[in-house]
Amino acid sequence: QNTMRNVLNKLMQISFPYIIIVSVVGICGNFLTIIMLSTKSVSKNFNNCTLIALALTDLLFNFTLVSRCINDLTQSNHAQLCRLLSFLSHLAELLSACFTAQFTAQRFIAVRFPLSVFVEKRIHLIHYLVVTLFIIFGIIYCLVLVKTNAYEHCHEELDLNWFISDALLSFLIPFTIIIILNILIICYLKKRFQNNQQYRFTKRQQQSEVIPLNFLKQCSSRYEITFNTKFQPNIYENINISNSRVLNIVLC
Repeated sequence: QNTMRNVLNKLMQISFPYIIIVSVVGICGNFLTIIMLSTKSVSKNFNNCTLIALALTDLLFNFTLVSRCINDLTQSNHAQLCRLLSFLSHLAELLSACFTAQFTAQRFIAVRFPLSVFVEKRIHLIHYLVVTLFIIFGIIYCLVLVKTNAYEHCHEELDLNWFISDALLSFLIPFTIIIILNILIICYLKKRFQNNQQYRFTKRQQQSEVIPLNFLKQCSSRYEITFNTKFQPNIYENINISNSRVLNIVLC
């Protein structure tokens, strides 16, 4: 056990710089995302509300990750600080998964029912209500989780029931919803593309059948050939005259 702990401690020390660098990059990226999305009116675009909430949860998770690394390096095992970091990390994970699933559902609705987007703008309070309910549920769940589990060296030891519930709520259920909705979006777009291709093909085929008929009608009307019936007897008369002259020459 001592050797395993030493190996884990060495791995943790090696991974600290990598974790801090990745967390700092994530903090900068999410901070810029929040600024860019906040320039537009949140009340007019409910998708921005979900994206801002998602960026805030990722920002919170990165801050918590950096704080935990600093706490592990300094080895300041304060009970309240450890519970606070655990609470914030669980809350950020849970809300990030919920907001990602909500945004995917919004994309599916926008693709599947494009005309209903104008209706949703009138009832955009529903989306804000969903975000609020996610936050309230996440806070209550994470508070109960933190209070009912034990901690050792500033690391929590989850019971089996809490571990299963945390895995289901933070990963399995949202991930399944996201996969199903993305598959439905791809299938619907593929079906629409095939229908559009078939419609264009039939339209071109109909145009190719109609254009030659019109062209023939126009040609027959513009370049119609007329025969002069009066010219026909003159031809026969000329032929008769020439034949009579030949006969006279032969007789002579």
